[in-house]
Amino acid sequence: GELAALLDEPKPNVNLMLEMVLEGLIRGVGMDRAIFALLSVDRQQLRAKFVLAPDREQLKDSFVFPIAQRDANAFAYALGTGKTLWIGNPEGGPDEVRIDPKLQQLSGGAFFVMPLIVAGKAIGVIYADRGTSSRELDVALFGQFKLFGQQARLGLSFLKAGG
Repeated sequence: GELAALLDEPKPNVNLMLEMVLEGLIRGVGMDRAIFALLSVDRQQLRAKFVLAPDREQLKDSFVFPIAQRDANAFAYALGTGKTLWIGNPEGGPDEVRIDPKLQQLSGGAFFVMPLIVAGKAIGVIYADRGTSSRELDVALFGQFKLFGQQARLGLSFLKAGG
C-alpha cells in the first residue's frame, strides 16, 4: 500500500513512514494508542517521539522510561533481548517481565512492544495498547502488530543503508 510506495522513494521519509505505521496500528489493527519511542543519546532512557492516541499531549510528556538495566521494565527487556513482547498475555508467556507501576497504570496492564533494531543497534520501540477502551488483546492482533512493526524495521534499515 502507501507504505510500500513510500519505501520505494529514493530517500524514504522516516518520520512519515513511522507515522503511517502508527496510523495502521490504530486504524487497521484497531489499537487505541500507538507510540514510537526513541532511545536517548546516552541510551539510558526511552522517550516518546510520535504518539497517536486520544491523550496524545499528556502521553508524549509522560512516556519516559529508564532502560539502563535489562530488568528495569518491559522496554528495557525488549531492547536487551530483541524480542517482541505481548505483556499481559492471559496465556502467560516464556517472558515474565516486570511491569513497573507507571507502565501498569498507563497500559491497563496489557500491551504490545517491539524493539526497533537497525544494523544491530537498538534505536527505540513501537508500543501499542488498548488502554483507553480496555478491550482485550488477542493472538490475531499480536500477529498484525508484528507485521506493522516489521514494516517499520524494514523502512528504518533502508534508511540506514541509504546513509
